[in-house]
Amino acid sequence: MDDSYMIGKMNTFMHRLAEQMSGWLGTRLPKLTDEWWRDLVYNNLSQLQRDQVDQKNITELKGLDLAALLRVFDRNWFVITSSWFVNNKERQKIRDMMGVRNSWAHISSEELSKEKVISDVEIIIELMQTFDAKMSETRDMEQFIMDVEEDKDIQDKPAPLSVQQVVVPLANSTPAVGDIVAGSMVTLVSDPSKAGAVIAVDNGKFTVWMDNAPQTFYREQIQLKAPEVTNAHLALSRVRSALTAYQINNPGSSNLYSLNSARIDFVPYQFRPALKMIKADSPRLLVADDVGVGKTIEAGLILKEMEARSSINSVLIICPRPLVAERKWELEMKRFDENFTQLDGKELLECISEIDRDGEWPERHKKTIIPYSLFGEDMLAGTESTSDKKRKQKGLLQLDPVPHFDLVIVDEAHNIRNSNTWAYQGVELFTRAADAVVFLTATPLQNSNNDLYTLLNLLRPDVVLDKDTFQTMAEPNAYINGLLRAVRNQEEGWQETAKEEISHILETTWGRNVIQHNPNFAQVFELVDKGVITREEKVEAISLIESLHSFNSLITRTRRRDIEDFCIRHTQTIKVPFTSAQQDLYDALMEFETNALTQMHGSRSVRFMMCTIMRQAASCIYGLAPFVKDIVNKKLSQIQEDGELYEADIDLNSELENSIFELADELDKLTESLQEEDPKLEKLYEVIDQKQKEENNRVILFSSFRHTLRYVKKHLQAKGYRVAQVDGSVPDEERFKIRERFLMDRDNEQAVDVLLFSEVGCEGLDYQFCDTMINYDLPWNPMRIEQRIGRIDRRGQKSESVRIYNMITDGTIDAVIHDRCLSKIGVFEASIGDCAEILGDISEQIFKIMLDPGLTDEERQMKIEKMADNEVMKVQEMNRLEQEEKSLYGFDLSNYIQNKDVQDAESQWITPDSISNLVDSFLIDFLGDGEYIRSNKQNELRTMRIASDKKQLLIDDLKKMELVNNNNATKLWNAYLKSTVAQLRITYDATTAKDNRDTTFLTQMHPLVLQAAKHVSEMLPCEIGISVSDDSIPAGDYEFLIYAWKYVGLRPDIKLIAVSDNDAVRDNVLNFMQYASDFTFDDASHSARWDSMDKIHYENWQAAKEEYIELVKEDCDFRVEQLRQTTTKREIIIKGQIANATDERILRMRNAQLENLRKHYEEQKKVLEETIQKADIHTQPLVKGVLHVE
Repeated sequence: MDDSYMIGKMNTFMHRLAEQMSGWLGTRLPKLTDEWWRDLVYNNLSQLQRDQVDQKNITELKGLDLAALLRVFDRNWFVITSSWFVNNKERQKIRDMMGVRNSWAHISSEELSKEKVISDVEIIIELMQTFDAKMSETRDMEQFIMDVEEDKDIQDKPAPLSVQQVVVPLANSTPAVGDIVAGSMVTLVSDPSKAGAVIAVDNGKFTVWMDNAPQTFYREQIQLKAPEVTNAHLALSRVRSALTAYQINNPGSSNLYSLNSARIDFVPYQFRPALKMIKADSPRLLVADDVGVGKTIEAGLILKEMEARSSINSVLIICPRPLVAERKWELEMKRFDENFTQLDGKELLECISEIDRDGEWPERHKKTIIPYSLFGEDMLAGTESTSDKKRKQKGLLQLDPVPHFDLVIVDEAHNIRNSNTWAYQGVELFTRAADAVVFLTATPLQNSNNDLYTLLNLLRPDVVLDKDTFQTMAEPNAYINGLLRAVRNQEEGWQETAKEEISHILETTWGRNVIQHNPNFAQVFELVDKGVITREEKVEAISLIESLHSFNSLITRTRRRDIEDFCIRHTQTIKVPFTSAQQDLYDALMEFETNALTQMHGSRSVRFMMCTIMRQAASCIYGLAPFVKDIVNKKLSQIQEDGELYEADIDLNSELENSIFELADELDKLTESLQEEDPKLEKLYEVIDQKQKEENNRVILFSSFRHTLRYVKKHLQAKGYRVAQVDGSVPDEERFKIRERFLMDRDNEQAVDVLLFSEVGCEGLDYQFCDTMINYDLPWNPMRIEQRIGRIDRRGQKSESVRIYNMITDGTIDAVIHDRCLSKIGVFEASIGDCAEILGDISEQIFKIMLDPGLTDEERQMKIEKMADNEVMKVQEMNRLEQEEKSLYGFDLSNYIQNKDVQDAESQWITPDSISNLVDSFLIDFLGDGEYIRSNKQNELRTMRIASDKKQLLIDDLKKMELVNNNNATKLWNAYLKSTVAQLRITYDATTAKDNRDTTFLTQMHPLVLQAAKHVSEMLPCEIGISVSDDSIPAGDYEFLIYAWKYVGLRPDIKLIAVSDNDAVRDNVLNFMQYASDFTFDDASHSARWDSMDKIHYENWQAAKEEYIELVKEDCDFRVEQLRQTTTKREIIIKGQIANATDERILRMRNAQLENLRKHYEEQKKVLEETIQKADIHTQPLVKGVLHVE
């Protein structure tokens, strides 16, 4: 098999791959946007590729070559994977293929080997399969591999590279030997990182100037310092690893480090909160995603992102008790290699006792979970509690110091929307003292803007000072949204509309005093004022306008409609009439309650007090029947006991009282004579019977009332169903067992068929393995309904659709609410979380109308219906505006921008493959030649094997490192190194790690990877020669430099900057290094050019520094103005309190507060002014290189 034949075969295979890719992309990219060719293809090509497209008038994907198609796919990775599932490891295959295509474009006979040919063809086959090729289309490729394997004329391995590979000595390498004399540079044998100069030698003792002082050592204790190799000429693979190491050691705010850090499926939108958190001026964020989007995962990614940047050793999670019972957070955090404890009341008291004694939170609970339910008066107020508890100990509020956590995560944060609760005080205590805080809630607007204010005031009390400040901040947001719509839709006259909205913004207090000083505001004004703006300018304008929103830096939100990967909701309303006997009992009970309450309280509040009994009876009259006698007797007793109080107003022998006693007798008779026939229960049997015929037979049933659940459970069990119930009385351990039983296969005797829930089951729990839900009754709050449905309609639901059955009793208050309101606003068919801003107060409106005593039943129904119609109109208007936007752009622009932001934050140097190469390189250099990690061709599982003596080297070196995060991965790695077991299963792939939880997952934050990064980065600076075949640059040799720029200032960052006198080389060389080949060159012929490029670098640096300092100044000036506004606002409040103070002690306290406030303002202002003065870009040379283009 000669070389030309193999090269011809490879070109044939690559051409076939190009055809397959163009077909695959051609069926998908047009679905993303009408302007797909321009936005997703043309704009992502290199300049020369665009020139060729223009010259040849190419308008279809099949006109592009393989290089262009690979580039298009790679540049649109996040956009594509947001709409279609593509395994994350295929991203690396695309990049590998770039290298394959490049190498075969100029391959020599010396480079041809069985290993290379087989490996490259295997990559082509895998990508063909990724792009839906049939097996028949790759059969000849597989046959070609077998032919190559059998051909004895092809060398097994490639010829050695001619590139000079200079290995930089690592920490344990043997230093140069020779006589040590005065003036010699030496290091300690025990710690080579300690270096100094010998200043005297006396009788076998050496005086060394080390650590700023003379120290004496014997000859055996010191060694000559190894000569530093500067600008070593390295192979490309080593430079890649060195740059990976540099990026790991120096995380910047522009890049996400959590992209491959967890045992989860790769979902782009779930990284948005982490990206927002690292770019925020303060690490405090409210994540207000819709139900089922994956807020728990997002919180975990924030944790990993923060771990990559700083020490995060103490984390507190506060959540509802059911989530503790089902161990949701504990188990979810294991995906991130984090071990959390769960505290019960006894353990929390122990923690309080220990921190009171030792001044520190117990080490064993540094990462822990606490339920809201533990925040009671005794736990918080302690010895000052007013409860009847006899033995009291110190409470959380009495601790000094206050418990401190690096990160506090508050799940289902709407539970603390009422600031007058112990739960709120408990959360406040921990969040005030925390370095970083994340609130998670799907319903920040459950009842009104008051809820949002409470959360934001607790999250950022320095920004949202009080209710007035909140309202002042919120005032311009409506106009900002109007400006956003005008720019998005660009209807005729849009610029005038936009300018009107800008005028309205500036008419508000916050707009005048704060927004107009925002640097982004001036840019928006300029863009709006332009005659014509390009599409790119529109996208920029939208991002800038969104940044003006008063709460933009505090809140992140992902709506279900934005991600469009949830299942379809099939809803069926089952209406059941009362039997005549049920109707008689219902009517008599309502009449009795009305008369009894009127007798006791007058007629004014009767409707309100009737609410609960009306809903209970509508839910299940049979479940209520056993309690009717108790209800009647209680009311009669109250009437008789309170009679004297109303003696002047009410005649106790009145007709009303007589009718009450008559109705009581009648109720007693009706209850006793109630027949077994229950149409609602019979309909329930039909639904459950039908479901039991399916493979997934699980059913969840919700009711707001325990008497209903008790009744339903009794009858379902009598029918032979396996039923379990979860309500507030079920112990935590039992809840977890119930969920496990519900998850069991139906053939298991312990399995549960039907799980009954009260409202306690609504928050945070995941049951996506069940696809059928029954609402036996309905809450009046639409967001409560959404929370119920969100238990099964959430990310991870295996079924294509979920079924929701609503059981309604005709002629009841529930029927009115359902027919006239809930069904109209579409709460059951689609997630209303998308419209939470509009529907946030609908529950309050329902209650006001339904409980208004001045309305007749007919008026009440008409008013409810009108209110629902109004809400529907608002929702339809919102949807219309969004549809107009989609028709204009072809896709949701905001979602596109956010996905693009995530893709832009991806570092090409920190991928599973680059980390794998880094670790391989380190182990060989540090431990010596050998095969320490064996790959597996079938999957991403690998086997690490390190002998005991080699392990000890790693242990000794690890002790010298300061590992800031002591997470579970660190503990397990230390345990392996100290064990006698040589083998360890590892993986670098997130999906493989997810499916193999017992496998060690090597991410960029794993101690071995950090150890490798510390050593391998010492190879820099270096020299490199690379070769590519690329039509975008004319053939020839091009010199380039790579620098690291460290931005010092308000938002520190680190970026890799390429320098060249050729623009195309400058823009592409970092990307070329991902797939280029090594190239041999002579230093002497390029040194002068490198020196001349330092001048180019200086000019670029100077211009960038001036621009950066100006940006920092604008940002700091804006923050000073914000600080001044909030300080002035607070000052006015305190001055008012001083004016009203009469007590001398309070007067002194208020004056001290005022003085501290002014002092704090001056201190913060000084810090910002110093930040401007210190703003700079520090530079560090990393690589000198030559790019050879064929």
